[in-house]
Amino acid sequence: MCDWVASAQIGHCIQYHEGLLLRDRSEISSDLTTKDRARIHSVARRAWIACELGLVHLFSQKVGQDHYRYLAMRSSSPLKPPEIRTQLRIAQMAPSNRKPH
Repeated sequence: MCDWVASAQIGHCIQYHEGLLLRDRSEISSDLTTKDRARIHSVARRAWIACELGLVHLFSQKVGQDHYRYLAMRSSSPLKPPEIRTQLRIAQMAPSNRKPH
């Protein structure tokens, strides 16, 4: 996700998850393995951080009942790719105020 954000053209999109993100990250309601839930949480956190930094816009597209595509669209930024990677890595290392669902 970090490499994509750093190298993507403005307006390009990436799908970072398909399903129901809240359920798929949940220890209680997900049928996924702990490893898969952790991977989904990590990617979603990176997408959220990129959004907070103004590097992407996040969207969801309904596919069906409790089924969505989660998309990140690259926005404009004065930062160069190495600076973007650095900013994302610094932000990722900061403790999260939220626990994974």
